[in-house]
Amino acid sequence: MWTGGWQSSDGAQAWCFFLKEQYVAEEGHLLDSFWVEAIGILAGTLTTGAYVPQVLRTMRTRSVGDISFLMYAILAMGIGLWIVYGVLVQSVSVILANTVSLGMILAMLIMKIRFDGSFRKHK
Repeated sequence: MWTGGWQSSDGAQAWCFFLKEQYVAEEGHLLDSFWVEAIGILAGTLTTGAYVPQVLRTMRTRSVGDISFLMYAILAMGIGLWIVYGVLVQSVSVILANTVSLGMILAMLIMKIRFDGSFRKHK
């Protein structure tokens, strides 16, 4: 069952749709925290799962020539900050998804170092 929106505290009309009774209109929340986290966990599962094919392929082929070390290093720093953010706002979905993502990104960085001959030449 879908129903209308709510009047915000500053008088501006904001429209949202609510599924069943799972909302807190007076605080402006679209859904209760369970469903918000469930959506976050689903989103995190999909975006984190996107790394799996690349990690598996790299493990199988040991081909890392076209993988940018710098891009993955910067991404790892950003993901690390997302984990800190998740802890600060106490969001399980942000913490879990980004922790798994960081693990896969670190695996890619390790494989880049181990399998890329250019890193061995600079030692």
